[in-house]
Amino acid sequence: MIKTLKIEGMMCGHCEMTVKKALEKLEGVSSAEVSHEKGEAVVRLDADVRVTIDRYLCLCYTFFVKEKSRTGTFCLQKGVNPYMKNIVITIARYYGSGGRTVGQMLAKDLGIGYYDKEILRLASEDSGINEALFANADEKLRGTQLFRIMRREYHGELIPPEGKDFLSNRNLFNYQAKVIEGLAQEESCVIIGRCADYILKDRENVMSVFVYASPAYCLQQAKLRGANGGRTTMKYVDEINKYRADYTKYYTGHDWNDVRNYDLCINSGKLGFEGTEQAIKDYIRVRFPDYENPNL
Repeated sequence: MIKTLKIEGMMCGHCEMTVKKALEKLEGVSSAEVSHEKGEAVVRLDADVRVTIDRYLCLCYTFFVKEKSRTGTFCLQKGVNPYMKNIVITIARYYGSGGRTVGQMLAKDLGIGYYDKEILRLASEDSGINEALFANADEKLRGTQLFRIMRREYHGELIPPEGKDFLSNRNLFNYQAKVIEGLAQEESCVIIGRCADYILKDRENVMSVFVYASPAYCLQQAKLRGANGGRTTMKYVDEINKYRADYTKYYTGHDWNDVRNYDLCINSGKLGFEGTEQAIKDYIRVRFPDYENPNL
């Protein structure tokens, strides 16, 4: 028996392949041919089997198939596979608060991935754009008026290589966002900065952390690390924090300093690095009781 399913939201051959694999995993489905151009899947069913889709099927990096009531149409919608085994911890942080160090400690202790500047390399590999352009784009925005002029929300659109804005700052950011979404789908990991908390805000397997401390503590820690060639001043700390706030506003439209944008805010000056890491672990246990990690 053959059944044709209407499927909305497919955009490419990758979508076709992912839908095909998801459908063919269903009991009673012997094969499925999918076309994103026609917006349909032709499903071959075993004899005397009636297939209904009443649960979520994990598709692509950020999509799943969901049945629309009474219409017989299936739609690709943004979301998360509820049976996902991995979790992601995003960490935004004040300069000198130790957020990066805490993230490294957490990833090492849990045995999961850690991503910071590595995202630039992955975005370069995915897009074919030289890695240096990603780093240079961030540097060129420092101190410019663009931060105060342009404040646009991230929607994830990618400009193809033939597009005139393929190398634009916006497109470079979107390729980084694509990598971040892919990591959140594929593995448990810690992601530092890069607006990851906003990019992944709709995912149930993500917890966002903001690490902060008093200005005096941040300055002290920055000096201990020999940051800025050992010439760190309070002015420099404030400039870095302002840049991070402007960066977030520029690419997402959100306020970096607004505690309402995070699941957990921790004063590392009160708890220390180890105490901050432990607080994150405790939150993970409560937030994700089904998450299995022998190191937690």
